[in-house]
Amino acid sequence: MPSLVRKVRTSLSIHARRATIGLLDGGYASIHTGRSHDFDDLREYVAGDDVRDIDWKASARHGAPLVKRYVAERRHVIRCVVPTGREMAASTPGGERKADLAVLVCGILGSLALGHGDEVALVSGRGGRVTGSRALATESHLELLLRRIDADPTPAAPPGDVVALLEHVARHERTRSIVLVVADDGVEADRVDPVLRRVRVRHEVLWMTVADVDPSGGRTVRDVARGTLLPDVGSVDPGLVALFEASETERTHRLEQCLRRLGVSSARVTCEDDVVLAVLDLLARHARG
Repeated sequence: MPSLVRKVRTSLSIHARRATIGLLDGGYASIHTGRSHDFDDLREYVAGDDVRDIDWKASARHGAPLVKRYVAERRHVIRCVVPTGREMAASTPGGERKADLAVLVCGILGSLALGHGDEVALVSGRGGRVTGSRALATESHLELLLRRIDADPTPAAPPGDVVALLEHVARHERTRSIVLVVADDGVEADRVDPVLRRVRVRHEVLWMTVADVDPSGGRTVRDVARGTLLPDVGSVDPGLVALFEASETERTHRLEQCLRRLGVSSARVTCEDDVVLAVLDLLARHARG
């Protein structure tokens, strides 16, 4: 089988904008000699912060606990979060399988990470089961993770749940990371907002949505859950098209508002040809903050 890593290599770069907390966050040790732990600023203590980072003198003057933040040259962990349920076996508007686009997105960011001496990891799952991998900085490890994303989604698989995967990250992944969420279309802002707030306390988050096929577009659409063809919505009742489009516009708008409010950079991909530009857009948004 051809290597999935070779398929997705490109020459992008990753920018981490968030100041690190604590003196143990590391410093690109595999590429550069020396480490930088320059003091940056203070911010109020948040549940989950290390109490050793509290500046007690400044806290006494301020009247509330303040935590020291440092700017550090650091080794990143790029942690991909990908639900691998049956929805990722569905088609995109470009005709590809959604899992194929997820492989490309994670492969691009993973290749960039390896090029900088960073580590990659994967949190995936379906049907209530969550699998988390170790973070390693080897091409063979990235290949293994991409093959898992590629192989797991099938029409017969249970549905995925991105909220359950993010709950795993919030509870168990203590190493600070750049979390790349590659999610199916249809995520509801109300469900994802509480867990994203917890994840954002410790991690940076990037969000890539893999678009659904529009069932009102006059194309033949197959329901991956039932294996049946869906009727053309417009031919059944033209009024349903307007209702569907209004509902999807509102759902997408609420999710975008939620992500923007939490400081999560996001982008959307519809076909394989758009993946590189979508990743460029995502990284540019993240760098601008």
